[in-house]
Amino acid sequence: KTTLMFGDLLPLNSASAVLQFAEQYFESSDGLIKRQDRPEVLQKGILARIPPLPSLSIVT
Repeated sequence: KTTLMFGDLLPLNSASAVLQFAEQYFESSDGLIKRQDRPEVLQKGILARIPPLPSLSIVT
């Protein structure tokens, strides 16, 4: 899945938003959550968008 790295979050103000986002991320097939669907505090402040690792197929 794609991973988002957030910055400039205050722990006391963002903990519940991070938990809510974690649920959205878990339910997502690709890890991409639309900005308007994320908790308000996580709608900006993205430091990086990390693409998923390619799938490895092992030939035996």
